[in-house]
This record gives sequence, structure tokens and C-alpha cells, in this order.
Amino acid sequence: MLIDGGSGPNILFKNTLPGLGISVEDLEESDTPFYDLIPGRGSQPLGHITMPVTFGDEHNYRSEYIRFEVADIDCSYNAIIGRPALAKFMAIPHTRTWCSRCRCQMASSPSEETSKSRTSVTRRH
Repeated sequence: MLIDGGSGPNILFKNTLPGLGISVEDLEESDTPFYDLIPGRGSQPLGHITMPVTFGDEHNYRSEYIRFEVADIDCSYNAIIGRPALAKFMAIPHTRTWCSRCRCQMASSPSEETSKSRTSVTRRH
């Protein structure tokens, strides 16, 4: 997962959906085009989905429902957390802190989320 304070939308990549148990049919229609995600081209998302995102561990955490636009683009990341999510968490990204303190993992259940990661995205049930 990439934390990008310069990114407009929160983006989930299509190749991440099966690991979360989500199909393209589960997505809601989106009217938010991407610009500059692929340099020099605009593109249309496959749809959007709202899921709970949790930052922290089992003793100190915060969860918020975050809307992700789903992109059919090959990427080495599972998702990009952008300005909208950072604003909800009232977070300010700092490269040195994030690199040294956060392990990122996509979790498919709340118990997996709290036991394995500091930063998780879980599917809404």
C-alpha cells in the first residue's frame, strides 16, 4: 500500500479485489475519471467501493470507512491511500516515519487485521 498525500483519489487496483473476496460486480458505478494516474492520459475507473480502513494495532487503532476508486491498471501496490483518507484520519504523511514504522497488509477479516498489521484495509461485511 502506498500512502500518497499528493494523490487526489484513494485507489484500489483490480488485481487486489480477489484477495479481498470482492468481484467487479460488487463495485458501484463511478463518475470520477483519473487524470495523471497514467502520465499523459486520462482513464475511467471500473467503479468504486467503500470499505473500512484501520490504522494502528489491537491496542491503539482507528477505523474509518473510505471510498476507493477501482483502477484496471497494473501496479506493484495493492492500493493508494490519498488525501481524502488522510483527511478523514487527520494524518500527515512523513516518509521517514511511514517507512520505518508501518508494515502494510491487506486483511480479509478483522481478526487477521489486528493480529498481523499496523495498517490494514478490510472488506466491509
